[in-house]
Amino acid sequence: MFMKLIKIVEDMMVTGDQVKLVKPYDSIKKYNIDGRTVYSLFGDVNYYDNRESILAIKGKSNVLKLNGESYSKFLLTLKDRFYSIKRLAGVDQMVSLETSSNINDDIMYVIGKPYVKDGFKKVMKDFKMRSIPKDKRSDISGLFSVDFDMGGSICVVDDFITTGSSFRNAFSLIPIEVPIIGVCLFRFED
Repeated sequence: MFMKLIKIVEDMMVTGDQVKLVKPYDSIKKYNIDGRTVYSLFGDVNYYDNRESILAIKGKSNVLKLNGESYSKFLLTLKDRFYSIKRLAGVDQMVSLETSSNINDDIMYVIGKPYVKDGFKKVMKDFKMRSIPKDKRSDISGLFSVDFDMGGSICVVDDFITTGSSFRNAFSLIPIEVPIIGVCLFRFED
């Protein structure tokens, strides 16, 4: 049995036990990871200041839950932001990284392009990036194997980005001649 924490104060508009996502935080940000572009559709967010809200978005919070109406609006805003970027709008298929977060499914569904769920399969099923210090994550390799047919341009989908190691590992599996780009919701700021 879990008890609701008292006096939760987070930037992501926590009301009672619900996280409301009616006002996206920031503007779209663009990052270069090993010569490939990754777009963060809602910019940066501080993980430690918004821990429970982030866990709610990932479907892992025992304290907070997402407000359904505001989440639907958030997904529509995500779709608008995605299609406002010509390179993203032109991709042929979306491929998610195998994670334990179901929000990747929602992202790919709302975009409405052909997609492959968990097309980048974890090699070590129990591996958790959060167990590796941030300054050591760039040394990590061999996280994924490819489990999809590469035809046309590819958009790699993940929920959040910290150091870019997951994207870097996924990108390394795609031949250089295949057009590839990444997209996520937020980047965790330092």
